[in-house]
Amino acid sequence: MNRKGMAVKFLVTIILAIIIFVPSCMFVNKILDAGTRSSEQAKDNFQDFVKELNTFAKDGERLAGTRDSAVLILDSDTAITYFKKTTSKVVVEVDSIGTDFSIFIDKPSACKEDQNCLCLLRKTDFESQYTDKQIIAKPKRFLCENLNYDLTIDTCNNGEPVKVNSYTCKNGFLIERHFVEASDWSSYSYYEVKRRSTVHMLKEQNSIRITGVS
Repeated sequence: MNRKGMAVKFLVTIILAIIIFVPSCMFVNKILDAGTRSSEQAKDNFQDFVKELNTFAKDGERLAGTRDSAVLILDSDTAITYFKKTTSKVVVEVDSIGTDFSIFIDKPSACKEDQNCLCLLRKTDFESQYTDKQIIAKPKRFLCENLNYDLTIDTCNNGEPVKVNSYTCKNGFLIERHFVEASDWSSYSYYEVKRRSTVHMLKEQNSIRITGVS
């Protein structure tokens, strides 16, 4: 093959490589951007959600018995967790269709000891203890807000049940989207709310009661 033929072949190869490589990079970039936007949207929504809770709790014109609602956006494998003051962890007793187990969620360091605390758990490490039938959840990336009023919830059974009969929450509560996805027991039992849900609230004396998540 002469030099001219080699040059043409080389040029065609380069053009083909560009045609294949550039769209592939754009596709991957779109996926990464979508994931980033998704996380940022959930992060921003949590901050807006807390502002709505604070406004509802502190508005003197909205008396006990007043109802309201707020939008909650959760990415997969994340959870909203409420920790009562003076407690070190939230405990979720899982009545499973299979083997029952418990989830112990450690309180993040951002929470003050003498205040209630609401957290968006964005990334969590899990330690499975099969003998004791326990999952220890250790939050690694989170957003937390300390509250000077109480939050209660009618039930921890929020969302679509998967191989589960019920949750019983102690020391606080949990609203999740397959929170234990990253654990060894990820295929067991869980509830999964929709990515975009509506949280229904009832104002009480010095507290807000969550009456449902739809």
